[in-house]
Amino acid sequence: MALSKVNPNFVGQNLGRRNLIINGAMQVAQRGTSFTGVEAPAYHLDRWRSHISGVATKGICTITQDSDAPSGFAECIKVAVTTADTSLDAWAEYGIQQKFEGQDLQRLCKGTSSTKEVTISFWVKSSLTGTYILEMMDDDNSSRHINASYTINTSNTWEYKSITFAGDTAGVLDNDNAKSMTVSWFLAGGSNFQGGGLQTSWGGLVQTKRQVGQVNFFANNGNTFQLTACQMEVGDTATDFEHKTYAEELAACQRYYQKIGAVARVSFGAAVAHTTGAVFCPVRFMTTMRTTPSQSHNGSENFYVTGSNQNQSPPSGQTFGTEGININGVTVSVPGTFTVGNGYWFNCKADAVGYIAWDAEL
Repeated sequence: MALSKVNPNFVGQNLGRRNLIINGAMQVAQRGTSFTGVEAPAYHLDRWRSHISGVATKGICTITQDSDAPSGFAECIKVAVTTADTSLDAWAEYGIQQKFEGQDLQRLCKGTSSTKEVTISFWVKSSLTGTYILEMMDDDNSSRHINASYTINTSNTWEYKSITFAGDTAGVLDNDNAKSMTVSWFLAGGSNFQGGGLQTSWGGLVQTKRQVGQVNFFANNGNTFQLTACQMEVGDTATDFEHKTYAEELAACQRYYQKIGAVARVSFGAAVAHTTGAVFCPVRFMTTMRTTPSQSHNGSENFYVTGSNQNQSPPSGQTFGTEGININGVTVSVPGTFTVGNGYWFNCKADAVGYIAWDAEL
């Protein structure tokens, strides 16, 4: 059987693993699928952050994972205004963001003579037509930025957009796991972000050039904005969206956020009594996290410890270790007496949906 030859026409073309955005099709939602009363910066669908800052009288919204999506996609992120901000504060900013590690952006060759153009493409739908702003910001080099406008032409209709940004010969991105760049889909901006000419080439931070012409999406209750199929790739041409399996996207998201539990009777694993009043349960992460994470859980009443003829429910409290990026620990203190060195199990209660989460977002 003869080996096939490499087609020379494909040499140098940008094929697999070209999309720098994680969860661009909005498939993964470990934190949940609906968030009401959003009035502060927070992550919602995995890797997607609501950016709300500089506001006194705040616009408030609901953010959901929604099944209304263009053909070929199943999910989108949807922002719905529930409390309007009709008179924006001068420093008010609203938007949807994704942040990037510097070591994942080295292919951009930013800050060198070989710098590359970058194309960002996406599907968008809004009840409010008009001008919207997309921004790339270099977080390593004094917030250098480049901005572009796009127009939503028809209300409540999915529209495809593609924007190419020039490369930047200034400002090398750090080759590490820290935040190096932020891409923002703006929804509203106060007067301090408007008034200059839009920053359509890379340059030092000028606030008045960041949101020139941006509509105030938060001006009316009921306004909706939907986004999906987001792709960021090297080059001056938008290629077809790079579909990844759910498993691939989930694993990529778990580098930044992992959640174990949220299912009745789930076991977090074996534990050992290290004192007569506490057991320690090591938890190995599903993938290596970006950095040592912060930890949270949803209430001691949702967990119990069982084993060695003891069933303590609920524990009186949990403390979380900071072992590193591959494993963390849960120390559970309970009323009662354990036998030091004996083994136990740390579980969710049968009638609860306890979870423990670890956050290493940028």
